[in-house]
Formats: sequence, C-alpha cells, structure tokens
Amino acid sequence: MKGKLLGVLGVLLLAVLATPAMAQPDLIVSDIQVKLNASGEGLPATVNVTVKNIGNANVTGTFNVTLYNNTTGTPSPINNNKQQINSLNVSESKTVTFSWTPGNLGVFTLLAVADSDGNIFESNESNNATQVNVSVYPDLTVLDISFDQGTVKVKIANLGLVSAQNFKLRLVEEKTGKIIDEERLVLTLAPSEERTYEFSWSPGPGSWKLVATVDPYNDVAESNETNNTMSKEVNLILDLAVTSISPTPSPATLGQTITVSVKVENTGNMNVGAFDVSLLANGTEVNRTTVSGLAAGANTTLTFSWTPTAVGTYTLTAKVDPDNKIAESNEENNMASTTVEVKAPPEPWQAYDKDGNGKIETSELITAIQDWLSNKLSTKDLINVIQKWLQP
Repeated sequence: MKGKLLGVLGVLLLAVLATPAMAQPDLIVSDIQVKLNASGEGLPATVNVTVKNIGNANVTGTFNVTLYNNTTGTPSPINNNKQQINSLNVSESKTVTFSWTPGNLGVFTLLAVADSDGNIFESNESNNATQVNVSVYPDLTVLDISFDQGTVKVKIANLGLVSAQNFKLRLVEEKTGKIIDEERLVLTLAPSEERTYEFSWSPGPGSWKLVATVDPYNDVAESNETNNTMSKEVNLILDLAVTSISPTPSPATLGQTITVSVKVENTGNMNVGAFDVSLLANGTEVNRTTVSGLAAGANTTLTFSWTPTAVGTYTLTAKVDPDNKIAESNEENNMASTTVEVKAPPEPWQAYDKDGNGKIETSELITAIQDWLSNKLSTKDLINVIQKWLQP
C-alpha cells in the first residue's frame, strides 16, 4: 500500500514539473531623464521616467509610477508624484512626466518606482525601482585656446544643467605672470552653451605658455571645480630669409647694367612689418629697397639694378634686415651670395675676325673699309682694325 502511494505521488510530481511556468509581466524603470530649468534653483524641472515590460506577459491593467526624493536615503514623495500607465505589452516602453522643483543648488537623488502600489503580479518584484543623481549646479570649463597673429581666442562652455551668472574669464602668460589684455565679465552662460572671447596679444618670438581660467575668483558654485583652467604652449617664430639670388646676364660686360633677382621668405609663423633688403657687391652696398611687410609663410621676389665700373669677378650679396631692426628667431639665414664675372667689352677688330684666328686678313680689312665708307664703322674703329691687320 505504501509503495503504491509513493508511486502516485511521483507521477503527480512529474506532472507538476512538466507543466509550463505561468507567463507573467516584469516591470522595470529603464531610464530617468531630468531637464532642469536653465535658471536653476527654485524653478520646476521636468523629469521623464521610462517604464518597460521585460516579462513574457502583457500588462492589461492600470498601475502607478511614483517619484521620490531619496537624497537623504529616506524616500520622500514629490508633489504630484504619481503618474498612471494603462497597460503595457511585452517589450513595450512608456514614458511618464513629472514636475520637480529643487529648492536649492546641490546634488539630489531621485528614485522612480514602477507599480509602486503593487497592483501587478510580476515574475520579479525586486527590480521595480531605479534612482539617479541630479547635479543642480553649473559647470564652467575652458574648451580651447588658439592664437593667430596678435589675437588669442578662448572658448568656454557651461557643462552643467543650470545657468552660470556674473563670473570672469582671465588669460595669463605664465612666463611673465601678466594678465593679457583684460579680464572679461560674463553676465550669463546657459547650460550647454559655448562662447568664444578674443584677447589682443602681440609678443615677440619665443616659447610662451597661455593659461585661461574661467571663474578665477570662485564666484560661481559648480558641480566640478577642477576643470576651470586650460593651458597652451605657443611657440612663435619670426624668421626672414634670403632663399635665392640670381644676376642677369652672367657673365656681364663692363658698362652693362646687371639685373639681380632676390627672393625673400618669411619662414616663421608671425607676420612681419616693414623691413629693408640691400644688395652688396664685394661687401659694398650698391642698392637698397623697402618691403612693406610679409605674412607668415609668404615670399616676395625683388629686382635690383647694378652697373659695374671695372672688370673682374664680383661677389653679390643680398641681405634682409641689414640693420638688424627686427628681432628674429634665426639671424643666420638673412643673406645669400653669388658671383658674377664682368668682362671688358670686345675690341672693334674682333667683329671682323670671321674665322676666329685672332688676326685680321686682307679680305676682312676690305669688309671693314666698306663699312667705313657706308658710315657703318667709325674712323676710330677702322684704325683699330688696320692696326690689328698690320700686326704680324
């Protein structure tokens, strides 16, 4: 008898185990989004709470979602803290909206509970609540520092959820410790707003460090006070260079005017104002011109004229900023040189030496006399030809 009873119980147990589990919904709070009023404390904020059914059965009834202030660890209801949801299918999400007014600046904890009254029978009753921390502070930061030809641009932003008001922006060159230009007063900066301020700064060449600080006097209470400063290294180069010098013609003939082309480049990253460029022949200045200015990275080609007064080989030198009026990063590339040979002009008889043997033949003399008779050759030059003809 006892054995039969145990057998019956075993069959019943197997039947129970083989019966599929009853489908049930499972409600969770999947997201909490808080949008504060830009003006901050004392004004209502919008709180959006999203509830999702992650179970395997639809919710066909009605349930409440409740929002609490859990900052102290003891949940306290928020005014009008219940919102109703009518039905929620499997995998479906719905969002309800609350209004919450933070009484002051600070960090608050908001707790949202789905099916807070326990109206829905769920497969898991332990995952109905989610909380989020909300910082009711502005958060000022420096996003970027840039420099271009006498102007520093500083970009600041408010990363917080409420506006920041009446604070200053300061820019300092760390090497000298001096405030650049003057501090800027910012009357207000809204949440997520970015703004760029310009400062005038014209240093000489060298390595500098710019330090920008937003709210340097801590006039604004912020959620993060560690991101108010940014620094940037600025390496300024002012460098004029003569990169080429080319005389034409070369070689030249005595008495002939030589044209000299000179290329000057600004190889630095700073614009340059007016400067001189001189041309020297064997160390003596023979010409000079003024360039009104040259932008960073730009170049210009100058043209000089020079007429040599004696035969010989000359060293022509072009020199930029010859009086060293401009402080440059590199003074070693301010000049470039080349040589040009100046020859004596040919004698008249050479024009009639057709075979190039260095002599005047009788036939060549006759040609010269014919040119003289036709007024193509002067008497002086004819005498020169005759003298060469008479030479053995």
